[in-house]
Amino acid sequence: MKKLLYFLLSILFFGFANNTQCQQNDFTLKVDKDTININAGEAATYSISFAVENGFDASIFLSVDTDAFPMQSLGVGLSSNVVNTPYKAVILTITTTANFTKVGSYEINITGKNGLLSSSVKCHINVLGIPNSNWRIMP
Repeated sequence: MKKLLYFLLSILFFGFANNTQCQQNDFTLKVDKDTININAGEAATYSISFAVENGFDASIFLSVDTDAFPMQSLGVGLSSNVVNTPYKAVILTITTTANFTKVGSYEINITGKNGLLSSSVKCHINVLGIPNSNWRIMP
């Protein structure tokens, strides 16, 4: 009888342990484009979508890492910082200033969190400079 009890307890324990590992709720962030090329003074938009797995239905809290570039030259904003079911896409808008944004490549990291769960996605923007104008000053 004692062996039968140990056998049933081990099946019960290992059976639940295996199920909890397979059924972990999770989410993943995805971006519609990897890199956008723009001229200084223009804006770029990315669509951030969400893939949910195993019945995840909690809020996702979004943040943007802006430490990699000077804030006076690029403006970064999300259409929403919190996303709930049905997890519609969020728009990331990046604005540049014609006379202040430096030419170069910038990486933007977007992170979604809920408790211990976390997912990140990166997008890149290449600022090409101010476009040439056909206007000329005549003496």
